[in-house]
Amino acid sequence: MTVAIVAALGNPAAQDAAGEEGASVLLQTVAGVPAWDVPDGAGGDVVGGVVLRLAVLIVLAAGLCALAGQARARGAALVAGWGALVMAGAVAAAVAYVYTVTVVLPGGTFGDLDGDGIVAAANDGAAFGLWVGWLVGLAVAIATRPARAEVFDEPAPVPARAGRITDPPAPWWAPTSTVDERGRTTTRPGPTVFPPGGMRPVAAGVDQTPSRQPVPARASAEAEPDREPDPDATAVIPEASDPTAVIPEASPDATTPFPH
Repeated sequence: MTVAIVAALGNPAAQDAAGEEGASVLLQTVAGVPAWDVPDGAGGDVVGGVVLRLAVLIVLAAGLCALAGQARARGAALVAGWGALVMAGAVAAAVAYVYTVTVVLPGGTFGDLDGDGIVAAANDGAAFGLWVGWLVGLAVAIATRPARAEVFDEPAPVPARAGRITDPPAPWWAPTSTVDERGRTTTRPGPTVFPPGGMRPVAAGVDQTPSRQPVPARASAEAEPDREPDPDATAVIPEASDPTAVIPEASPDATTPFPH
């Protein structure tokens, strides 16, 4: 596309139209950088300047457009391709100015370069790219292949790990399955509200709530060693009519007021 623009705007017909009195500013702007018409009798240094300007314009635009084509989105590629010609035009015009001053002009040296002249030449080249660069950006956008989002791809299966539940979470009351390090599956029963060993008959007068079991009290430091309470045992309370019976006082640290 850059070569086509150079061929269309740099030919002698376009140059003659841009040089006529009363020509539009737009035509003069877009016909300056791509000019390749060389007047008769021009020296080799003039032809070399034209070749250098066009070579920098085309090569730099091609390189920047190659980077713009990696955007994987047509809108971004259009803007990047447009900017590529703006940058290439500015650099090509600035290089042509430096070449003209140091090579074409008699007695010209690098000391004769003017900063304002370089800036003015770069502005002319950027203006050329600004007005016709959208054509290059459009070409880059058409040639770009946008990245397609694979929305309907199935997720990759997650490999099972040792000790990890492979099935979906089960209800709280359902058993679960686990896999150990050797690959063996073990079924674990779900939680239960019943005490270990099941429900057992308890003598009358004893609390049957599973979470509250009678705990034997220690009457003194010289009492018998700790032993497990018998769930079938019942508390024996002395009769009040027995004059020899001694009812011990409840200890503040005891859990029951009377020993078994």
